[in-house]
Amino acid sequence: MKYETVISERVKDGRVGIMTLNRPDKLNAWNRQLLDDMVNCLEEFKNDENMRVVVVKGAGKHFSAGMDFTEVLDKPLDVGRAFLRRCSNMREALHSMPQITIAAVRGTAAAFGTHLVWYCDLAVASENAFFGAPPINVGIG
Repeated sequence: MKYETVISERVKDGRVGIMTLNRPDKLNAWNRQLLDDMVNCLEEFKNDENMRVVVVKGAGKHFSAGMDFTEVLDKPLDVGRAFLRRCSNMREALHSMPQITIAAVRGTAAAFGTHLVWYCDLAVASENAFFGAPPINVGIG
């Protein structure tokens, strides 16, 4: 299936699924579309009985910078709540995977990007991987 903000691939005779976050111009920051695409891709992979492993990675130089704040800044409270529900849906989709999930991290994994690594069963980090929690610096972490 084709997604707007995720590249979905199957390799190794379909035994390995690769979900690539594809917003490199925004450091693969999460917006509503990316969250919906991730959930749909994970559900597609989850239902593939041939698939044994799912790899999550980011397009470009970075894994994920976390939340795209344009989604919630200066918006009504219910918009922020709906966004966090989407985040929760993605976490639940990843946690319910029968396959082994692996975060392949290079570059920045910050805020929700770090959470995405935590949600996977395993993580493999390149030498240039950087993990951070910037919300702590502004009092929301």
